[in-house]
Amino acid sequence: MIQKPEKLFVVYQRFHLQRCCVPKDQIDPSVRQEIQRVGRNIAGLRKWRGLGQEALRDLSGVSDRQIQHMEAGSSDLGLSFHIRIARALRVPLFWLYTEDWPRFAEEQECPEAEGEPQD
Repeated sequence: MIQKPEKLFVVYQRFHLQRCCVPKDQIDPSVRQEIQRVGRNIAGLRKWRGLGQEALRDLSGVSDRQIQHMEAGSSDLGLSFHIRIARALRVPLFWLYTEDWPRFAEEQECPEAEGEPQD
């Protein structure tokens, strides 16, 4: 079942609040799973675009270390970083939060992700 963007935003708000306000060792396991899913999605989308981490760094302005931590699911840097990553990958922001992004990707051609991201 495809998750709706509105539901995904509510899930994101929940794990963002926990990430900001709860000690790392006390984060709810379901929130940790969401953080890991976002990391897997970022890695998958980056590979789908044919980009290495260095290229994503150059396009997004997010450091190598931050990208590595996000993709490993060991940290979530927040919405502003997700927006930068989504713009660099030229995908809708909600694709970072859903496991259904491969289905959406099949329905469209994969334009080159080189140069400046477009709005």
